[in-house]
Amino acid sequence: MNYLSSLSDKCRAVRVALFSALLVFAPLSQAERDSGTIYLPLAFYSPDTGAGISYTMLYFSSRELQTGVSGTDTIRVTALYTQEDQHMASIGASWFIGRGLWKVSNNATTQNFPRDFYGIGATTPEEDEEEYTYERHSNLLALQRWMGNEWYVGGVFEANRSKITEFQDDDQGLIREYYSDNNLEMSDTFHGVGIQINRDSTDAPFFPRHGSKTSLRALAYPEDLGANQAFERYDLSQRLYLPLGREGALALEIQGEYASDGAPIPFLPSLGSGSTLRGYAGGRYMDQLYLSGQAEVRFPIQGRWQGTVFTAAGDVFPDFDDISDDNLKYGVGGGIRYALQQDMRINLRLDIAYGFATGDAEDGESPGVYFNFTEAF
Repeated sequence: MNYLSSLSDKCRAVRVALFSALLVFAPLSQAERDSGTIYLPLAFYSPDTGAGISYTMLYFSSRELQTGVSGTDTIRVTALYTQEDQHMASIGASWFIGRGLWKVSNNATTQNFPRDFYGIGATTPEEDEEEYTYERHSNLLALQRWMGNEWYVGGVFEANRSKITEFQDDDQGLIREYYSDNNLEMSDTFHGVGIQINRDSTDAPFFPRHGSKTSLRALAYPEDLGANQAFERYDLSQRLYLPLGREGALALEIQGEYASDGAPIPFLPSLGSGSTLRGYAGGRYMDQLYLSGQAEVRFPIQGRWQGTVFTAAGDVFPDFDDISDDNLKYGVGGGIRYALQQDMRINLRLDIAYGFATGDAEDGESPGVYFNFTEAF
């Protein structure tokens, strides 16, 4: 009965969110084929946040570059608030300068997020759930130079001020135990420097149908720049898009994340969310290494409507030597899309996913419902 009641509440929230979004987008969007601005007030839902409201302004402008390929300048402003008292605001921009010889991107974010923590590892039980609140103010700046074909390589600098403000403050608390064992402070100001490499040969920035995307970022957070314990973090994503029929596509992605010893909890790789392994709430499983793969078939329905089916698999591990499929997690699901801007396929998406696990790991909270803006990947 509790499961059915929960499912009913989720469906009700999604219906309200879908109706609200479709009601407001039409008079607020001003977008042509290759450029424009979309203003989107949105009611949304995900397992990570519950129901919430957000406001997004997206500006985009596609143009031909001196490098011989097309590029899209973007500015995105987002603010959100959820029923879990989570709130976040961000301003991000990506811009080509020198007719495409250089690319600069910057993202500034402030957030206060109550989250759930279950411990470290691939088999942490749900009964160990512990709530904490993470406050973070950050800015990520990257400057890259065109290196030939679609490759951009350059430096990246990240500034962080973070604090865990609420947690179980006793000897049994998992948060307290992790920070004590790793000699970390709950409140810290630290910075990271590193390298970022990108390649984008896709035919469209928001809904590609062919081409590929490569993204690699490596950041070091040394003690000289404020970290309690020096650590590194590496993020790799490889995406491939293949056309299906006249308007469909097959989207594929492999992803890896790694954080060395000494990383604060919010910087640890985690499994789940609405973009990596749908069917699991973000942060349900955490460790120093995360590997996953996903595939999604996107197909037209009629006019602005499109459908999708997807699957994903992945897990977290202590290190590369410990990689196995003993406790593999996977998700399956499907969804629908509605194009706010039809030529560029800037979509609202509604996905429903189920998460399953092998071995001693626990399944995801099913069904996971995701209603948001733009594609998962």
